[in-house]
Amino acid sequence: MSFKQTIRKTVPALALAAAIASVGALQVGDAQAYFCANTFASGSSKVTLGYSTEVHDRVEANIKTVTLKNTGKVPVYARVQIFAPAQIGAEPAGENWTQEGDYWYYDELLPVDGESAPLNITVTKPEAYEKSFNVVVVQECTPAVYDAQGTTSRQTADWSLTGVTENAEEGEQS
Repeated sequence: MSFKQTIRKTVPALALAAAIASVGALQVGDAQAYFCANTFASGSSKVTLGYSTEVHDRVEANIKTVTLKNTGKVPVYARVQIFAPAQIGAEPAGENWTQEGDYWYYDELLPVDGESAPLNITVTKPEAYEKSFNVVVVQECTPAVYDAQGTTSRQTADWSLTGVTENAEEGEQS
């Protein structure tokens, strides 16, 4: 076979192969591309949720009195949990406060700059108990959720949106 004959047979075969490859590439589309990028960031930034409360408390004799103040920009509902050592009794009671499970809920909506009614926690300890201790109050608040009629209630509050504040007060030694 001469050089001319070889080229005559080879060129059409190469052209056919290139055409088939081009058509095949059109059929595959975007699946041929893969992009990977890595990034790293550091630092911090203060996030303001627009709702927050402060815990105010005082201890007199064996009673810890707790009030909550709405320091945020929207009305909120609030609840507290009370923690004390196993040997220490902590019995809360207060007007507009309701216990449900492990939480004490303030039944009223706390307006901006509003303060809750006091929750009085009577603390008892055995006479032989000589260690110092803390009665810890963990407070959570959540913004008020309004229905189509513009009403709200503690029962419709969304507690997955809580802002948390903790306050501990060391007990007296006997």
